[in-house]
Amino acid sequence: NINTEEFHSALKHLIQNAIESVPEDGIVEIEISSQNSDILCITIRDNGKGMTSDFITNQLFQPFESTKGVSGMGIGVYQSREFIHSLGGDIQVVSEPEIGTTFTITLPIQH
Repeated sequence: NINTEEFHSALKHLIQNAIESVPEDGIVEIEISSQNSDILCITIRDNGKGMTSDFITNQLFQPFESTKGVSGMGIGVYQSREFIHSLGGDIQVVSEPEIGTTFTITLPIQH
């Protein structure tokens, strides 16, 4: 059974980060699909400020790291990843500075 409140919180955090990273006329896209009938994919894509590969590798999934300076607690992406992993899923990120970021969440579908 999925803790729906925690699931909502994980998605909300990733979507909120995307919204905060884009300019006023920026774009945030959310796509939900399935790979066969066993895997659910949730993609959150933005054309915001993006992140460097160094930040993604060394800091993004660490607690208390943030691209928002002191205004961001930085715990949300870490908690989101830990929750997704607890469900047997995975979270991947592709980002390029000044181009944007794509988070892809994959979760097993329980039959």
